[in-house]
Amino acid sequence: MICCVISHVDCIYFSYICIISVINCNFYNVYRLTIMYLCIVFSEGRVEVSRENKYLSTMTSGKVFGELAILYNCKRTATIKAATDCKLWAIERQCFQTIMMRTGLIRQTEYTDFLKSVPIFKDLPEETLIKISDVLEETFYNAGDYIIRQGARGDTFFIINKGKVKVTIKQSNNAEDKYIRTLQKGDFFGEKALQGDDLRTANIIACDPDGVSCLVIDRETFNQLIAGLDEIRTRYKDDDVSERMR
Repeated sequence: MICCVISHVDCIYFSYICIISVINCNFYNVYRLTIMYLCIVFSEGRVEVSRENKYLSTMTSGKVFGELAILYNCKRTATIKAATDCKLWAIERQCFQTIMMRTGLIRQTEYTDFLKSVPIFKDLPEETLIKISDVLEETFYNAGDYIIRQGARGDTFFIINKGKVKVTIKQSNNAEDKYIRTLQKGDFFGEKALQGDDLRTANIIACDPDGVSCLVIDRETFNQLIAGLDEIRTRYKDDDVSERMR
């Protein structure tokens, strides 16, 4: 479906790209940055990003640029120049917005269905679950990564979407960390830190060989949408983690 709204574009070395409808243009020409295309450096090539003749960065295959102009109907904020011969794909604004809207709705539905499977969320009204789904951010951690470190200040609440994590507690400066238990999909952690300025009281470490995916809510959102849930505030506290892990 997407293929029918995307056009392939060849870009010649040192031509300016994605700022006018005619892509192959003279290096010395100057253009108004008003054409609203999303371009993706598709399979080969390299482009340079600059602003007011100041070099900013280089992008290679698979990178996306031009999305801000499409989403917010604004002029280009930077100039993109082909540093090598490039093959690109261009998507018009209306098509891009349609795709993003559908993608957002799919993600919202997936997250809402997932929250319904989590015991503390399953009895919440559909409207509340949808609001929570809209603000969730998905983060990924490799095996061995510390998602939370004991003693650090926390401002995020985590729900495990995929994979497993282990919970450990540091007993003393010299002793080895004490293993508490393993959490998996549907479990959550980090809620107590969002109730105030409390420090993290345990380590949370990704232990799944395939990595761990978490849905994350920040402090402000937590306080607006979740802080009123008695089950989280009273039954599932970080400092009572050993009870919850049994």
